[in-house]
Amino acid sequence: MIKNILLALIIATTALLSLLYFSVGLYPTAGFSLIAGVAWLALEIRQKESLPTVFFLLFLALVVLGALNHLPLPLMLAGLCANLAAWDLSRFAARIREGVEDEPKRILESKHIQKLLITTGAGFAVALPPAFASLSLNFLTLVVVMLVVMLMLRASLLYLRQDDNSER
Repeated sequence: MIKNILLALIIATTALLSLLYFSVGLYPTAGFSLIAGVAWLALEIRQKESLPTVFFLLFLALVVLGALNHLPLPLMLAGLCANLAAWDLSRFAARIREGVEDEPKRILESKHIQKLLITTGAGFAVALPPAFASLSLNFLTLVVVMLVVMLMLRASLLYLRQDDNSER
């Protein structure tokens, strides 16, 4: 189960980034993305040591490059989420590769996939709204200052309330 999902995530990451770069005419970058994805996929299919961190960093660099080239940010975030999930599953699969197929291993895989799905989905949902916001630095500074003042006022009120209760 893990292997099929991992292969699908590698294919999705590779296809998404390669097609995006191809669509905007960055052919060398599209080719590099395709070559890196095929190499990672081939290593995972053969269950060889795939250096998932190296491939993660390669695709992360491609996502950053895409964001700097003003490619659609939601698609860049989707590519990043798929890349991160593939990296995590590749490392997880390498850790549990030894041993035989048994019920506890399947349960562990299932729980890991559920947690990964929730984490990746939440990360995408949290990262998407700020990607569309274009706020000035002054506004962000004002919001941070207001939050700090509100937290300090709350802490003061709790402290005074605690002092008032201790005097009685």
